[in-house]
Amino acid sequence: MATSTIQLKRNTTNIIPPVSGDLVVGEIAVSAVDGKLYIKTTGNVIKAIDASEDDAIALAIALG
Repeated sequence: MATSTIQLKRNTTNIIPPVSGDLVVGEIAVSAVDGKLYIKTTGNVIKAIDASEDDAIALAIALG
């Protein structure tokens, strides 16, 4: 059985956050430059989540 790799949309070159047109509702993106996670809400708003340990744990719990 081959292992599967899940790749999120990511930015490795600058700290410009994604805009509404970059993500679909519920999609997650990551900035490898500044360690932030981004998610698009049902209100078409991009929410930034600082990838501290507490935030990462909360996100993991929320996503199941």
